[in-house]
Amino acid sequence: MIISDIHGCYREFIELLEKVDYRSVKDRLILLGDYVSRGPESKEVVDLVMHLVQEQGAIALQGNHDHRFVRVIENRASEKGEKEQEPRKLIKIDAVDQ
Repeated sequence: MIISDIHGCYREFIELLEKVDYRSVKDRLILLGDYVSRGPESKEVVDLVMHLVQEQGAIALQGNHDHRFVRVIENRASEKGEKEQEPRKLIKIDAVDQ
């Protein structure tokens, strides 16, 4: 079973799993990313995805929205979708004797 583009829609995700009668003992669940963004319950979706992976053997790939979210958390991109920034590098400058 393959599901993608959940986008923070936790209730709809639960309803879909129930509608298709998902059972981890008989089904292989592959999640193709985009768990966050747009919907109101991104945290709940991420928590459920983590549970499905850790406890039920689901496979979860990171989507572009998830990648952006991680980069925002790491302060390497903006929430508004601006161009991603490279991590800042520290440069050692030695004092010059005059």
